[in-house]
This record gives sequence, C-alpha cells and structure tokens, in this order.
Amino acid sequence: MFQLNYRKNRNVELFKDIQEKMGVSKVQNYMPVYQHYFSLNNTNYNSMNLNTFKSISRIETKIDENTYKTDVGVVHVKYAPLYDTYKYMVGKLQDISVNVLPSFDVAPTSENEKKLYDNNNSSYTDGFFYFLSSILLNQHGFTNAIDFYGSYLCIKRDFKLNIADDAEMLYSSDFFNNNRGKLFNVNSDHEEQYARDFTRNCKKRLELGETIDNRSVDSLGIIDNLNEMFVEDEQTTNNVEEENVTEIDNVAEIGEDSELPSRERGTSECSSRYSNSSEEDSTKWEDIETDSSESESESEDGDIDAVIEASISEFPANMIFIEKMEGTLDSLLEKMDKEELTSALFQVIMTLSVYNKAFDFTHNDLHTNNVMYVKTNIKHLYYKLDDKYYKVPTYGRIFKIIDFGRSIYRYNGQLCHNDSYAVGNDAAGQYNFEPYYTDSKQRIMPNQSFDLCRLGCSMYDNFFDFTVEEDNVPEDELLVKLIADWCKDDKGKNVLYKKSGEERYEGFKLYKMIARMVHGCVPREEVKKRVFSEYVMKKASKKDVSVIDIDAIPCYV
Repeated sequence: MFQLNYRKNRNVELFKDIQEKMGVSKVQNYMPVYQHYFSLNNTNYNSMNLNTFKSISRIETKIDENTYKTDVGVVHVKYAPLYDTYKYMVGKLQDISVNVLPSFDVAPTSENEKKLYDNNNSSYTDGFFYFLSSILLNQHGFTNAIDFYGSYLCIKRDFKLNIADDAEMLYSSDFFNNNRGKLFNVNSDHEEQYARDFTRNCKKRLELGETIDNRSVDSLGIIDNLNEMFVEDEQTTNNVEEENVTEIDNVAEIGEDSELPSRERGTSECSSRYSNSSEEDSTKWEDIETDSSESESESEDGDIDAVIEASISEFPANMIFIEKMEGTLDSLLEKMDKEELTSALFQVIMTLSVYNKAFDFTHNDLHTNNVMYVKTNIKHLYYKLDDKYYKVPTYGRIFKIIDFGRSIYRYNGQLCHNDSYAVGNDAAGQYNFEPYYTDSKQRIMPNQSFDLCRLGCSMYDNFFDFTVEEDNVPEDELLVKLIADWCKDDKGKNVLYKKSGEERYEGFKLYKMIARMVHGCVPREEVKKRVFSEYVMKKASKKDVSVIDIDAIPCYV
C-alpha cells in the first residue's frame, strides 16, 4: 500500500528552467492543500514536493504551448487557474491581485482572495487527484490511470482560453469591453463577428476622421443581416415541404461492422458552467457553458467546434505536469464501430469503479472530451473485479479520464471537497454538504451514478434524434440501450428530453437534477450489463497474462 510522503526540493535549477522556457514567473512549491497531510512551518513550507513516482528535473525543449520534452519524456502541461477567469473578465474580482500567490501563515487580504488559500480550491483538487491517479498506475498497475510528474504554482503570462461559449455574457459586460486591450486581449478577427452578433456596445467605434465611406458595408453587418432574413424564409418553405415527404428513421442502425451514425449534435453537450446559485446575481451566470477549470490552450481536448481565443496578461495558476495523451473519445465517436466503442466505455467504467473504490471519487463533469486515449500495441486488457475475470480488446487504444476540476474524493482521512460547489461559484447547488452546506436546503451528497449519466448525456445525440426512438430500439442493440439507460432518472424518464424533443431541464439545472434523481448507473454495477458479457472469462488461463486485480487495490479513504 502506498504511503504518502514528501521530498525536500528547492528546485532552484528546475524553476529557472521553467521560467526561461514556459512563460511563467514566481514559480513555487507551496500550495495550501499540503497542510491537509504535512506539518508545515516557516522553514520547510516552500521546499517540499509530493513523493511522485517520476518527477521532472529539467525542461529540454518546447514543442508547443502546452507540450514539452523533459527528462522524463514528452509531457502535457495543464494550467489550472487559481481564480475563476470569467469572473475576472467581467470585473467580479477587482479586489484581488493576479500577481500574488498563496504563502504559508499569511491571511487573505480580501473576500475573493480567500479562494487562493482554500484547501478545496478547484485547481488544488484537480492537481492532487492527478497525483492519486498516478499511484494507481505505478503502485497497483492500473493501466487506465493517468500519470503525473509534479505540480507547482506560478504566475502564467499570456494565459490563453477559449471564450466562444461565453461570448454573449462577456461582450455584454462594461468591464470586459473597457478592459479589452488592457488586462486581456481577444483575437480581432473573431472579435468583429462576435461584437456584431452580441451587442452594439462592443462594435469598434469609428476613429476620428473615419467615415462610413471607407469602411466596407459587409463589416457593418448589414449584408449578413439581410442575407439571414432571406435564408430563413427559404429554409422555412423547404422545411414545410420536406415534412410532407420525409419519414425520419427511428433509430441509429449499427451493424456488426458498420460505423456509428454521423449525426449533428443537439444539446446533449449540456451546460456545465454557472449554476443559479447566487440569490442576488444569478441571471447572467446560469447557462454559461464553458468550464474555466483550464485554459483552452492547455486543454488536451482537440475537438472544440467554435474557438474565439482570449489571453489574460498574467494570471495565477497551478501548473500540472501530466502524461501526454493522443486524443479524445469525442474525436473518435463518429469513426468507431460498436465493438470499439463498447471497449472504450468498458474501460471508462472500470476506471470509475477503481476510483470509486480507492478514493470514494466522483468526477462530476464527465463527458466525451474528458475521456482521452493513448495508443498501444497491447491487444487485450485483463481485469479482475468481484472475482470475475474480463478480457477486453483494446483496438489499439487505452482510455483514461482527465480533468478533475469538479471532482470530490477522500484520501487518508481527509475529504477533498471542491470550492466549485460553494455558494456563488460555478457548480453551487449540484451538491449540498459540508463545508459548503446550506442548512435551509436539502442535503445532497456526491452521487456515484452521476458520472455515467453525464457521459451518456454527452453521447445521446449520436444515437437518437428524438426520445420516442428509445421505445423502438431493437433488443439486440445492447450498446444503444446502454446509452439510453444511462440517460434515465429513477422513474425511467429521459433526463435530457421530453417526448416532444424539448429539453427537460435547461442549462445547469440538468446537473442538479441528475445529482438528485439518477441512481441507476453505479459503475461497479454497470460491468454486469449484457452488452459486456462477451468479455467475461472463467479465469485468466495464460501464465504470462498480466491481470489488473481491482479486488486487490486497497481503499485509501
């Protein structure tokens, strides 16, 4: 069983290397979460690191903004912001300095600065679970766990993020418009389009001496608006005609060797950002979709449909060095046949089962961009769970879960909560228990069925056009039925859509309702579903087969 400890490291040469090559300053070892586990004082607090299995001591070359060749190999660097970047960009954090990092035995100087010192800061929760994941990989041989090579706090210069999903909210903010080009910058090509679409206030003003004559009519949005009017009329006519002659196929047919159907996504990529949690100021923040837990440039995700890049001049962050991944499950969905997807989902279920067992873990925002893979020459993975053996074909990919910025878990007697669930923060209201407990509301504890339901919601539109199709799924389409079942509440109702096709719950309310009303997809129970029965084997017969014995992995709670 792994024993948590620390290494004494001042990291003088490493920090010099990092600051010269990675666009950061003020790199430090100390982060408040260490106080959960170690006895700190004014002498040792900034000279210790977690006892990782592999640790970086040298940055060799930069490959791109978030990929570096180091002495342990090519790694991905995630910059998890210590404050909410979107609150900062609309002026809700004007009482903090973005050039300050937490220090031992120092009190916060403002209400918002308390987040910096909170052991449950989502960036600390995120980074520490990558460390715990590496224990499962390196100590217990759990192949589906992601590796971790260390984390440090820093001030990140030119902190990049994708604001496409938040553009309407941002461009309607006076603070945002007044500080573009000062505290942060926006890609000017996209800025013109979004400024025109979302608000008159953010259109670039005519410079003194400039006239309408020397600006293109197209840049004023006049032609676009006229074109849209005529296109809408034409499409309406066409749609009426098509409705009379077109019969919609009931269900995505998946043959033995066929690819999954290519369908345009609906709203099952549901909102994960900003609950209706603040009693006074909830309207603007309720349905924002982008999660600020990581700068988009740092994200391993490669499947962002719309990108409008912003950069903040400097911002405090947790710099997390992790295993470099190949791509996302989302990028594969329309290319995979059902056997490949079944294998991928089984690997995800096993990963959640292990995390649940070892750390009483819930991810709380698991979707197809938070499941990634690395390529492998291993043909099969062998698991043992509840005295049953499973032989799972890899099809050349090992799947791993990333992004623990909403996670809740336990380790070594400590609850690792997450300040995302505090009143006024982006996930408030999803759960309700200490230390972010509102006694006037129902107590809601972490729900281990949440993750597979959320994952199912992110895939639902790849399989169904209308919920009525669920009633017509052939009995032998076990994978399709699995996805449909994950999206049902305790009463058997689809959590995403009503029978009419209308969304059942808007925005973040879906998250709240899943937490309260879905209890039928606990990962450890899902492995027993008939869709996975072909993986069951009597026993690993070959002596040279390496079995991942989940039964032998201890509980670290």
